[in-house]
Amino acid sequence: MTDVDKVKNFLFEVGVLKTIPRTGWLKAGIKLPETVAEHSMRTAILGWVIADMEGADTNAVVKMCLIHDLAESRIHDFDRTMKVYIDKTDAEIKAQRDLTKNLPEKMQKEFSALYKELSTKSTKVADIARDADRLEMYIQAHEYENAGWSKDILDAWKESGSRNLKTKSARKIMKAVEGSSFKDWWQFIYK
Repeated sequence: MTDVDKVKNFLFEVGVLKTIPRTGWLKAGIKLPETVAEHSMRTAILGWVIADMEGADTNAVVKMCLIHDLAESRIHDFDRTMKVYIDKTDAEIKAQRDLTKNLPEKMQKEFSALYKELSTKSTKVADIARDADRLEMYIQAHEYENAGWSKDILDAWKESGSRNLKTKSARKIMKAVEGSSFKDWWQFIYK
């Protein structure tokens, strides 16, 4: 198999994330919830925004956000219930390593270093990437609530998403989202 074939296969596998629903939302009764890929997309954009607001390395943050759930193409999305029974960290490390083993060596090393930093270190870049992940979950819960899903169920996700935000910028964005509607964005286009 050529190097290009290996990269091609990696890209097809990344595409699997477009088909994997976020399982916590399913258990909450959300019909047709966001996929892992959809979550990762907005997480990466949030990471970029927060990194810029915080004066951090946007390139590293965006890359961390893009790969933070990449292993889920092999192990799927673990929700809180699953984590009681299965060690997600070990599974993700093995899946991440196996998933990237056919990429060019330089990329393998970068994936590994970024994933390790995100998983184990409290650096400014890793803190921002984790804030982006949590904040995206908060925003998604807020949108589901705005769309009419049960506030009682979604409050736990919003609380989990807002808890432990480390950056001032992430907390500012969360506060702006709190009292708003997900429909606000398009209404301002016409003013």
